[in-house]
Amino acid sequence: EDDQIEIPVVQLFLDAINAAKDHVESNFKLMRPLYFDYVHLVQRAAIPGAERGEYSHPIHGDNCLLRTSDKSCTKEEPAYTHRDWSALLYISSPKKGGEFVIVDDEFTELASVFPDCGTVVGFTGGTYHGVKSIEKGKRVAIGLWFTHSIDHAMDMESYQRRIESVALQAETPAFREEL
Repeated sequence: EDDQIEIPVVQLFLDAINAAKDHVESNFKLMRPLYFDYVHLVQRAAIPGAERGEYSHPIHGDNCLLRTSDKSCTKEEPAYTHRDWSALLYISSPKKGGEFVIVDDEFTELASVFPDCGTVVGFTGGTYHGVKSIEKGKRVAIGLWFTHSIDHAMDMESYQRRIESVALQAETPAFREEL
């Protein structure tokens, strides 16, 4: 059936996130390897008639705590201070809105990227960024956070087994009935 996740799709997902990691390493000419810290599938959609602010995901840094009072971003707990690089891999595009933006320390927009399917956006963990509100359609992306520290690296073999298990479980009639 169409709603089943097959193991080849899992491999495609793993290949895509590894290609995104390789893209960040090569594009930024990193001298040290990156390790996955966290991988997250996220969907944001327009809500008809809803009041929305400028951002669906406010300006922040991925490895620091942003203080709006003085616009500083300090690397301290509970921030994930070990996150050195981040990336987004877009797997769908909204009809309108959902741009990824990078801002400076005065929150002036420096760059804006429309989330075209297949696009990878990489940036340092301390880069101030956010996502503008979706006005029409939905935006689906894979969020990727990387570290240079092997001590904070995800166990990718366990991760692969876990998502394969979910894919196999999704093929059972009992699981599909729960959906």
